[in-house]
Amino acid sequence: KGIASDEEDEDDVYKPSGGLLRLFQSELFNSWMAMAYLLKHDEVGIQYYLCSRMRDLPTHELLFLLPQLCHLAVTRDNASTPVESLLMELCRRSVHASVNLLWLLESYIVDYAGDSVTPNARAVQRSVRLLREVQRASFGT
Repeated sequence: KGIASDEEDEDDVYKPSGGLLRLFQSELFNSWMAMAYLLKHDEVGIQYYLCSRMRDLPTHELLFLLPQLCHLAVTRDNASTPVESLLMELCRRSVHASVNLLWLLESYIVDYAGDSVTPNARAVQRSVRLLREVQRASFGT
């Protein structure tokens, strides 16, 4: 689909089509499937749809996937927006998630900034920006 025509509902642009949509709406859909497809598909529409569906999952399931979600947010350019939004909502839901995410982001900053062989400036910048957003969303600082 890509770009919405005048007749299309704006939300339809971010919905996967056909069999993939039926799979995501079936009883088989769970956090493991969502994470697998987030890792596999870089398409923005699929990323937005999966993150939207993941918002309905219990907090404890999202906490279990926090390291993977953090990794996606830090290392992937096009996947970061929907994943970051999901992470911010999780942090507003749970102080435990906020503290864990802060810890993960700090470790990314130290690891990537200190790597003299393959420095990843974009990942460090993304980590610092996300760290500030998590602090602001969680603690109002």
